[in-house]
Amino acid sequence: MKKYFRRLNKKQRTFFFSTIGVFLIFGIFLTFPVFYKLNYKSFKEEEKQVEVPKLKIIDLNSKSRPIAVMINNIGVARDYHSGLQDAYLVYEMIVEGGLTRLMAIFKDATT
Repeated sequence: MKKYFRRLNKKQRTFFFSTIGVFLIFGIFLTFPVFYKLNYKSFKEEEKQVEVPKLKIIDLNSKSRPIAVMINNIGVARDYHSGLQDAYLVYEMIVEGGLTRLMAIFKDATT
């Protein structure tokens, strides 16, 4: 193989390698949709199997109010998180500097 490339001049080597590059690029673009469709179909099948529970957020007959608590979510404060398992809903939101805070919503304990 080395002897063959030594016989080629610079123009022929450039043509040879550019041709191989074009074939590789076309091969990638031709196989990409096949893999994309396979992954998309498997994702759709998984999506059909998952059942989402329905949440009843607003109860018009209730006389109680939900309680929302903002909880710091930096690395130092994570050790002191407690009671999140009792929350009805927990939202995580981005605040300044890319840090996040948790907003836990609790139902009123009197009802």
